[in-house]
Amino acid sequence: MATPELTKTDLSFIHALLAPIRAAAAADPGRNLSGPCQLVSLVAAPYLSHRRLLGSKWRPVEGEVKIAENLMVGHYWLRAGVPNPGLILDLTADQFGWPVPHLCHETNRIYRDPKDHGDDQLSQTVTGWYPEIDASLRAAGFDVPAHAIGPVRYGPPSFAHLGTSY
Repeated sequence: MATPELTKTDLSFIHALLAPIRAAAAADPGRNLSGPCQLVSLVAAPYLSHRRLLGSKWRPVEGEVKIAENLMVGHYWLRAGVPNPGLILDLTADQFGWPVPHLCHETNRIYRDPKDHGDDQLSQTVTGWYPEIDASLRAAGFDVPAHAIGPVRYGPPSFAHLGTSY
C-alpha cells in the first residue's frame, strides 16, 4: 500500500500549526524541542480533521514505537480515518531521528498497540493553545474558522498536566 504524499500547502499548514508549541518548548529548558507528543497529537487532531488532511479525519492514539531492534517506547501519534485507515502521522518523530511530519502505514510495524483517545482529553490545557495556533495559522495565510476546533474552553497554554515521557 502506497503512502500518500503531503503537498507543500499541507506541510506549510502543519509547520504553522506546530510553531507555537515548538516555540514554547524551546523556551522551556526542561522540555525537549520535539515533544511532548501527547500535547501535540491532542492539539493537532481537530485542526487536521477540520482541514481533512489527505481527505481524512484524524484521531490521537497512544501506543509504542520501535526505535531500535529490541527497544519500544511509549508515544502518541495521529491515525487517519476513512479513506486512509491505518495511515499514521507523527508530528514529533524528530525525537527519534525521523523527519517531521513522519507519514507511514501501521503495517510497517514501527508503531504498535495503538489505543484511541477521544475528544474527552481536550482539557483546558490543550484548548489553551488554540488562540496561539489560530494566530500562527492565520499569519501563514490559512483560514481557521472558529468552529474548526469545536467548543473552546480557553486556558493558559502550558505543559503542566504532562509528564516527561514523550
